[in-house]
Amino acid sequence: MDTKLKSYNKWGLIWWLDALFYLVASISGLLAALFLTLFVAIPSMYDATGIEDFPTEDIIQEVQYGWPSWGVYMENKDAVIDFGFQLGMWTVIAGAVCLAALIGIWVLTGRFNRCLDGTIKLNWLDKIWSEVHIILLCLTIFGAGACGVPIYNIVPCENWFDLYKPGVATNRLYEIDNVLVIKMCLLGMLVLIILSIIIFTAIVKKLKAKKYWRHSMFGSLFVYACRGMDNLSKLTDGHNKIIRNYVIILIGMVILAMTWVGAIADVILIFMFVPKKVQKFLEIRKGVKEVKNGNLTYKIHVDVDFKGPKSDLDFLAQDINDISQATNIAIQNELKNQRMKTELISNVSHDIKTPLTSMITYLDLIKTEGLDSDNVESYFRIIDEKTHRLKALTDNLFEAAKASSGNIPVSMEEIDLEAIINQSLGEMSSRLAEKNLDIIVEKKCESCKVKADGQLLWRVIENLLGNISKYALPDSRVYISLREPSKLDLVALCKADKKDRTLNDMELEDMLYSKKCTLIEIKNISEEKLNISSEELMERFKRGDEARSTEGSGLGLSIAKDLTTIMGGAFDINIDGDLFKAQVLLETA
Repeated sequence: MDTKLKSYNKWGLIWWLDALFYLVASISGLLAALFLTLFVAIPSMYDATGIEDFPTEDIIQEVQYGWPSWGVYMENKDAVIDFGFQLGMWTVIAGAVCLAALIGIWVLTGRFNRCLDGTIKLNWLDKIWSEVHIILLCLTIFGAGACGVPIYNIVPCENWFDLYKPGVATNRLYEIDNVLVIKMCLLGMLVLIILSIIIFTAIVKKLKAKKYWRHSMFGSLFVYACRGMDNLSKLTDGHNKIIRNYVIILIGMVILAMTWVGAIADVILIFMFVPKKVQKFLEIRKGVKEVKNGNLTYKIHVDVDFKGPKSDLDFLAQDINDISQATNIAIQNELKNQRMKTELISNVSHDIKTPLTSMITYLDLIKTEGLDSDNVESYFRIIDEKTHRLKALTDNLFEAAKASSGNIPVSMEEIDLEAIINQSLGEMSSRLAEKNLDIIVEKKCESCKVKADGQLLWRVIENLLGNISKYALPDSRVYISLREPSKLDLVALCKADKKDRTLNDMELEDMLYSKKCTLIEIKNISEEKLNISSEELMERFKRGDEARSTEGSGLGLSIAKDLTTIMGGAFDINIDGDLFKAQVLLETA
């Protein structure tokens, strides 16, 4: 592992050694090719002399004199064989040197340009299909051999260094000087040998990186085929079935096209279905453009049947419509939130400013009239009332913030609803008696015990009863019902919670439909006209009396809803004319 992660210096000793191997392999390869060409051309040299053989003893004697006597050396068949043997030895030696250099290149290949994880980095040449590399390697080797053919043909045509007597003497066998032809052939041979070494290096690098099969044509086709089969095997649900059907249809059309009858059927099917798909695609493209330009109310036409959208493009159009609708709702909610923030600041300022103004006014009166005035006692009483009201408002603000954030400790236990309601009615009896309200409690469940936090549940009921004591019509009846929720109640509460996003769909479905629940329903008649929606009435600091002449803060319903949500329940209010109805749903113990 240490070797793989080792960082090699590009201009270090190993790099220069690798460059030396390239140089030796190129030159020795060229010499081996040249010697091999001459070795093959030796018999033609002898055939071209036309001179009678000399005794072998004389040939050996002449050879001892060195190079100038080679002209005699080539005039005997045995001597030609002897000289060819020497050329063959030089060919083998040059080839062995070339092979050793290639082995060195093999060893050093892949030690440069590695990735950070130590793996061999392949360049664009290495990533060419392996089959192409093999073909190019064969072509370069064949081309190098082909460059030796003109040399083979030229050698017997000239008396090179007085070696032999040419049979057909000419120095322009190919219409140009023979020496120039040989130089061009040697240059071409050298270039092709270098290219073959480069291709050989690319093959070796892929083998060392263990990516030879991956970067081959057949390997790539095999991998893509396996991936395709794997993807087809996963196309088993939803819209994936449509994709799988398309694949099956395309394969069937290919099979049909193998016959002329099937080809005609394919053409007919194409003209029947493709224009419809293209038209639907253009409609979707237009819809996306409209939505992109801000027209969030634009709807793409969706063809449906009893199962829903007919095709995959209709599914896509439906999804785009849903996205634009959801975006539009989000924008409208953001605008609503901005309006609510403005109203919240205004209402909070009004509710805080009113008692503060009264307190400042009566303090100024006390300063002006003095402590000996007969009205001082009533002034202090009013200041005390306004102080308590300001304190209650501050406490409600703090409690609303805690309830909204959910940062309240909850101790769930078994609570008797009937007992806690009777306790709340007893504590608030004086406030309810001021308006002469007739409280009617209806128990329609066998066991009215729920899972809740006793203190939080008492606060919820206290807020609802306090709301009744402030805004209910005097001399009217108030109905408090404890019962099991009906299906319509569950649906209404489900819609309310989804709209307010207090519970996710799975929690809501589990609570409303899977678990047994108990419903607390409180109904009363409002003293003032309720020209307001239930959604607006649930907002913080929102009150039924727009003049804000009562002592309420507008936080009671919001706090009750948040506390119910903390206990895992659901809360909703409904307004029908002057009828106000609040519903609290909790899990039965």
